[in-house]
Amino acid sequence: MGQIVFKNKLLLINNQGGYENMDFFNTVFDARMENLFNKDIITQVAIVDMIQSEKNGISTAGISNLLSIDKRTVVKHINNINDYLTESNMAVNGISTVRNQHFFNGDSFDAQKMILHLLSKSSVVRLSLSIVNQDIVEIETFVSENYISSTYFFKMINKLNAYFVSYGIHLRSKQGMLTIDGNEGEIRYIITGFLWRVYRGTTWPFTNVSKSSVRVIIDTLINYLGVSINDGKRAKLMYMLAVNISRSNGMKAIADGEIPEYSMAIINDTFPDIYIHFEQALRNVIRPGGNDITFMFMWLLSLSDFYLFDNSIFAMYDSIRSANAQVFGGINLFVNAVQEQSSNNELIRNTLFLSTVISSRISVDLFPHLTFIVSSVNINEYKRRFAPALIPTISTLLEQDSSLTPLQRSTLAFRYSNSLALVLPINTFEPLISIYLETDFPIYIEVQIWHELEELLGRSFNIRQQKKLVTSSCDLIINVNLAVNDTGSATAQRIYTHVHMTDSDHQQIYNKCREILKAKRALHE
Repeated sequence: MGQIVFKNKLLLINNQGGYENMDFFNTVFDARMENLFNKDIITQVAIVDMIQSEKNGISTAGISNLLSIDKRTVVKHINNINDYLTESNMAVNGISTVRNQHFFNGDSFDAQKMILHLLSKSSVVRLSLSIVNQDIVEIETFVSENYISSTYFFKMINKLNAYFVSYGIHLRSKQGMLTIDGNEGEIRYIITGFLWRVYRGTTWPFTNVSKSSVRVIIDTLINYLGVSINDGKRAKLMYMLAVNISRSNGMKAIADGEIPEYSMAIINDTFPDIYIHFEQALRNVIRPGGNDITFMFMWLLSLSDFYLFDNSIFAMYDSIRSANAQVFGGINLFVNAVQEQSSNNELIRNTLFLSTVISSRISVDLFPHLTFIVSSVNINEYKRRFAPALIPTISTLLEQDSSLTPLQRSTLAFRYSNSLALVLPINTFEPLISIYLETDFPIYIEVQIWHELEELLGRSFNIRQQKKLVTSSCDLIINVNLAVNDTGSATAQRIYTHVHMTDSDHQQIYNKCREILKAKRALHE
């Protein structure tokens, strides 16, 4: 896969020369999710994303070259985008064209709203809405109402099944109805995550659940906890609750084995009053009986934000000790390992760190297959790019935790990586790049230069400064304002830079570190 730079924005070009809109799909969803949308929608999303990033406009030919489609198709897609905006009564002016130069008539918020509207018209989104809003999805009715063929419908189902196979979920046709086999809790989580990524609170897509009633429940819970959350998190919680209420009222039950066996023990020990208020608030909107309310409350306990009031996480920690010794031991295994790695024995008293660790373990016991969060961000992709050793290293540590199945171990390694990132750089386990600065400056200037290098390199590389040159272990010598030097090293590479580093100097240093890292990784493969 090649790369081109397009006005400070990285566009990825596949081996056939086509444009892949990784900038949107692989940061909001994941790369595989793109396959669930049809080609026209993917292209239109790419066009909007491309035009809005170019304040001086972009030509038809420019779009044509980047997307590997002819100019007539570019114009057709732009017209279709504008027509759709008009039909949907969006308060956005869309795309204007002057002499084959295309301009976006709005800001980045308008562009994102346009993209979400384009995604929402896809068949896979409409199917998701039918699944959550209807007790039964009749295939013939869905095909007719959405103007698609049965062949197209079943191709879409095959794509979804290919995507879901690693989650143990399968869609199938039974007597003309669409049924979903799998863990009901995970089905709810996936639906919530998908619909949130598509709409992100810009609309209320639930036709059988009142938005106002869900808002009252969430507000009651938040007020009782005495916490403050922003509108985005509030809206996301409302989506989560709406999906659960809808699936429950549609007789899609949470099985006994889909909630941790220690659930009621920690609820009754730590949050009895809050649980009673939550149960009372839901009483008028959800069918009685079953495990749904307990499941929803445990889902809340899988969110680290839930504990950031009144030091409740420390009471929760003690409750888990009493409720399940194996789970408690597994939590301590990870906490102790991170404390040792960070040389900080007080992490156990760090509220956010401990909250994230405990909520991660609960999340894995609820959703053992799922290595993503509901929020509209692909954390896996970020870690894959900048810290590929992070999750495998944690997974190896968790082999010592006898309370975990192999599936849980893999998922928990992803979850725990978010905890570790709070207190250590995520590239902690990447090959170390040892750098020696050679200057004739006072120490206070050298310190400032090193801080600049840390800002430049710290996110992408595990770097360490050599205060005294050890040629056998040094990877890179950076000469600052010293063009000639006799220091020799059989292994270290050497580059020269100015004390007032330019963008070109930064790029030279970054590229050199990337070469070194690539070589080090190759040695370990």
